Amino acid sequence: MTKLTVETKLDEVYNVLGFLEVIMDEVQISRQQQIHINTAVEEIFVNIVNYAFPETAGAVTVCASVNPEKITIEFCDNGIAFDPVQKETPDISLPLKDRPIGGLGILMTKEFMDSVKYERIGDENVLTLEKIIKREALP
Repeated sequence: MTKLTVETKLDEVYNVLGFLEVIMDEVQISRQQQIHINTAVEEIFVNIVNYAFPETAGAVTVCASVNPEKITIEFCDNGIAFDPVQKETPDISLPLKDRPIGGLGILMTKEFMDSVKYERIGDENVLTLEKIIKREALP
């Protein structure tokens, strides 16, 4: 697994996405799959910045591994415990004015990734995303 540790600052998302772009290029993931992965990663990173460290600075380590079948991305931080997998799915059938704020980013992450797992190990949040790499059939 390749690792990158960044501060919990919103502008660090660009470094995280750049780090993953290099890894995804190794196995030539389709542009559509890259968009799904990047969207999920951005949502998770922003949630960590905003909610795991609301009053202090922190760090998050992003680990990634890729093979021809799948990409695995792991976020580790020692911020406030939060399991996004257990977050109630927002009712998107409600009119916009009647919906509570929050939850759409986690919903998108669950939709875009093939697996989303959370563990609290000691004082550390560990969130693991997996995406099966689908190869487009040649004509």
